[in-house]
Amino acid sequence: EEILADTRRLLPEHVLEALAGEAFTRLDSLGKKVVQALAIMGTPISPIAINYLLESYLPGLDSEPILKRLLNMQFVRKQGGNFSLHAVDREYALSRIPPDELNDQGMNNPPFTQRALFHRAANFYRDIRKPQNEWNTLDDLTPQIREFDLRCHGKEYEPALRLLLTFDFDYLLRWGHYRLMANFHERVHGQLQDQKLQQLHLANLGTAYY
Repeated sequence: EEILADTRRLLPEHVLEALAGEAFTRLDSLGKKVVQALAIMGTPISPIAINYLLESYLPGLDSEPILKRLLNMQFVRKQGGNFSLHAVDREYALSRIPPDELNDQGMNNPPFTQRALFHRAANFYRDIRKPQNEWNTLDDLTPQIREFDLRCHGKEYEPALRLLLTFDFDYLLRWGHYRLMANFHERVHGQLQDQKLQQLHLANLGTAYY
């Protein structure tokens, strides 16, 4: 009744956000960290990935029982063996993580920031990608595409472009995914300092447009 009373003064579009915030604040510290890890990943993901992402903050974590408890609370969703969040819960959980801290990627004990977490999440996909000689379909590029997305979220635009250059021309373009290739290049457009990378980016973006 108290929660409903608090939401009556809100516009309808803000009620879900208020309820998401109320639900999040009621979680224990481990539950909050796991939900925030799911928010960083952004797509349905396994407990192994959550353990990897939080290793620097919660060494030896076994996230599976926590995820099952969150599932029973209807806080997370499950697809096969993977877990994810509703968009509203994801947005709120992300808002509770500080966005950045200077040089946070290079620290041995990285702070719990969005930038550091996006960097760690991108490394997870870097570590599970297939060898290049096994890239035969778009599905084989899923880890690379997710890594690229996370690098961009973490504002690592030049590493993101270096990764994109390994599969845009020889794979996306060759397989006919011109619009996808252009969309990826548009995400790093205007964010590059390295002159050579800038030239390669513009050449491949122009080819995709053509």
